[in-house]
Amino acid sequence: MFIRISIIALLLFIVTIIPAEIGENHSLAGSQKLEITPKNRVVTQEVLHLLKRLHYDPMPMNDELSMRIYGLYLERLDRNKRFFIESDIKELSSYERSIDDMLVSSDPEQ
Repeated sequence: MFIRISIIALLLFIVTIIPAEIGENHSLAGSQKLEITPKNRVVTQEVLHLLKRLHYDPMPMNDELSMRIYGLYLERLDRNKRFFIESDIKELSSYERSIDDMLVSSDPEQ
């Protein structure tokens, strides 16, 4: 179960979430944005199709899944809580319940 959620989280973030480029002052404010191309949208939709229709234990795309993905993503990025500061976490928290919505719409700017 844990491995399944980890793989889902990894796949979904790879194709949709804007990568954080952390500068010297550890601020996410200067992050570069991922260009949204038709290819990004197609890949996102294909991953969603695989997860919804072909996965052995499909999970609904809802806020619960979004929060689990968010939590696992942060845990994997900063397991020992050494890199992100409180303001970084606060800025990223805006994605906690919207990851599922971004995936369904294929729009990480949503």
